[in-house]
Amino acid sequence: MPPKIKREEEIEKLFERLKITDINKLFQVLETRSTMTVFRNLTKIGYYSSYSHAGRYYTLRHIPNFDENGLWHFKDISFSKFGTLKATVQHIVAESSAGMTHRELEILLRIRAQNTLRDLVKNNVILREQVENVFLYISANKETASLQISQRGRQIAGRSEFKPVDPHTTIEVLLELLCSEDWHPRKISAHLQTKGYPITEAQVKEVLTRYNLKKKISG
Repeated sequence: MPPKIKREEEIEKLFERLKITDINKLFQVLETRSTMTVFRNLTKIGYYSSYSHAGRYYTLRHIPNFDENGLWHFKDISFSKFGTLKATVQHIVAESSAGMTHRELEILLRIRAQNTLRDLVKNNVILREQVENVFLYISANKETASLQISQRGRQIAGRSEFKPVDPHTTIEVLLELLCSEDWHPRKISAHLQTKGYPITEAQVKEVLTRYNLKKKISG
């Protein structure tokens, strides 16, 4: 088995090359089959477990570039600075200005969240209320929840004043967002138009608002 200092160096080299990995590769680099040994060394360096893929993937704490929701996606594997999926959902719901729907959360998290939401509601960690025809997940803090419901009501009322973006346009915008680092509506619209989709900046803004999507904008 590699010496103590060598173990940490080898782990860091592995993550420098791969960014994320699973326990089998860590077994190989540490020349061990001991799970305890792996996690003892990971803990010394500092690491995150993925909240997707049943937590099977790991990355070092300095690697992720988390977005403003505390999420980092590497290919199809997702990490959160809050650790578990439950802790992540709780934070996102509590910090959202207008609560979050089931669909909005799944788009943001990029995984299914139904069971997690059910458990959080069952344990009163977050609440669920029906607003118009939408089930809304809101903060367990009554004052915050009241503000979220009011804001969602205003959003629904505002959308009723103009024709909503059609499903096909919505899908194209969401797909473009998944591939883009900069979510400025003007840039998203311009990029889509270069691909032949006549989607306006206002339509991009509506999709962002509808799904309560936020991301840092460069420049």
